[in-house]
Amino acid sequence: NIFIGSYPEISYANLTRRSIPKNTDGTWTIEEPDNLTDLLKRGLKDVSLSNEVNAGPLRKFRISAAEVMHQPGVQTFGFVVEESTPPRKIDAAKATELGVKPGTKYKLLKNGFPVMSDDETKEIRPEQVLTDTISPRKFAIVGDNSKISLALAQLCHNADVLVHEATLVGKDAEEKAQKRGHSSATTAGKVAQKVHAKALVLNHLSPKLLSEEIDVLLQNAEKSNCGVSQIAAAFDFMELWVPRGGYNFE
Repeated sequence: NIFIGSYPEISYANLTRRSIPKNTDGTWTIEEPDNLTDLLKRGLKDVSLSNEVNAGPLRKFRISAAEVMHQPGVQTFGFVVEESTPPRKIDAAKATELGVKPGTKYKLLKNGFPVMSDDETKEIRPEQVLTDTISPRKFAIVGDNSKISLALAQLCHNADVLVHEATLVGKDAEEKAQKRGHSSATTAGKVAQKVHAKALVLNHLSPKLLSEEIDVLLQNAEKSNCGVSQIAAAFDFMELWVPRGGYNFE
């Protein structure tokens, strides 16, 4: 058991093990942004919000996991990484008119927190001064599995990118994959359709596959997906650029 036993090959100076309790909804929260209410207690000048565009390595993400079905006795997971809701633009003229001049309070308003007017007589809410909404980006990766759980499906909902295995191709591929605890491209397409993933990337492909066979995998996934997702086949060192606000293929 990798979580209990000692494995020198995965021992790193900065790698620590910790126990993560299971949430009541069947998921695990591996990491999440700091509680902003607690951060604000330190004072406005010391607050570094996890969703700031220029936060660099200080940016924090919500990382969650849920189980999938693979082989009997083998606990296997899918993972979802989601950024915090990006800061929104503020109408400075409107904010000033309502009693909040440009300053540190704008940072809170941009990130969705109400503030008191400069004369402390009234509360100014974000929706009174913000001009647009930007959706947070979400990335989901599901490894070896023959079926994902409801908990993981809910985590993956509206993911910008869903990486899902598509192990076999050819006659009876779906049946063979299921027996081995894996998924076919057809299954991957159905999963992406179910969770409304914007992009589906097929991975865990055999290096022996010819380009014509990869085309068949893509066709199978597209057929079962019914046009819900854009679909591509993964390759080593592949990179995907997801624009701020996520994909919009409409």
